[in-house]
Amino acid sequence: MARRKNVKRIDPRYFLHEKVQLINEAAGDTPEGVADRLMEFPAPMRAGAVNDFFNMMEGDTEHIDRYPHVENHVEFAKRILQLLGEF
Repeated sequence: MARRKNVKRIDPRYFLHEKVQLINEAAGDTPEGVADRLMEFPAPMRAGAVNDFFNMMEGDTEHIDRYPHVENHVEFAKRILQLLGEF
């Protein structure tokens, strides 16, 4: 296959942090640990994560697989939002 000029390529090194984050979440984070990690995020990324936890609190199951150790995801999300001062 011929290589074309001016083709934008995605460097996979930019996504290494996301993989590490998922491994840490799967290891058994507490709500306090998740809230502390979210406070280190830049504001735009934090806003997206806060919205994900609001959705999880309302019963959305999209991000449940990131926290397999949690039994009650609604209470988990509510506690994280309380620690962040959003709820």
